Amino acid sequence: MVLKIYIDPVSQPARALMLFVRAAKIDFEENIISIRAGEQKTAEYAKINKFQKVPAIVHDDFQLAESVAILRYLARTFSVDDHWYPKDVQSQARVDEFLAWQHLGLRMPLTRYILAVIRPELLGMTKPTEEELANFKKQAEKALDDVEKLWLEGSKFVHGDEISIADLLAVGEIEMIRLIGYNPREGRPKLSAFLDRVKETVGADLYDGVHEGLNGAVAFFAAQLAK
Repeated sequence: MVLKIYIDPVSQPARALMLFVRAAKIDFEENIISIRAGEQKTAEYAKINKFQKVPAIVHDDFQLAESVAILRYLARTFSVDDHWYPKDVQSQARVDEFLAWQHLGLRMPLTRYILAVIRPELLGMTKPTEEELANFKKQAEKALDDVEKLWLEGSKFVHGDEISIADLLAVGEIEMIRLIGYNPREGRPKLSAFLDRVKETVGADLYDGVHEGLNGAVAFFAAQLAK
């Protein structure tokens, strides 16, 4: 059975999927769907992902969308190390706890702040006021602080001392805020050590390779915001 993945490296959950299939040594065929070019909105791609978002997978004749569902499916379907998505019921529940929390607890506040800075029209806004922007920033900073206080207190990773799919989704969101010149590591030593630990665990070359597109976008927006 051939596994095909459909991703755009600029997408946070797509990068989590890219890290997982490579780190877990799952054979796959990669297909780039450019969000900037609107390729996710084509009729052809809609046959693969009815939500017309990335990531998505096709495993033989089985199609699946939504990053959390995809990561769980792959961890259950392929022979991967147990730490990625533990079979122990309570350990698995702890990973699931983060997966459920991160949608509103991390992804939403960080994404809203990023969009408020670079694409406010996507939030249905004109250029935000200083007060509005400060509020978005406050919510984003709380989310980052919560990762430190709620998930990394006394723990090397989101759950315990071994990496899981939860950590890959976490770094995908946290790294993204660098797009607007915000350093998520500053003033957060546990979070900074966590990012380093994930990179070291999956391999620096792999981590940097997956984030190459994001790093290019960071440089681009830095130049734009400096104007």
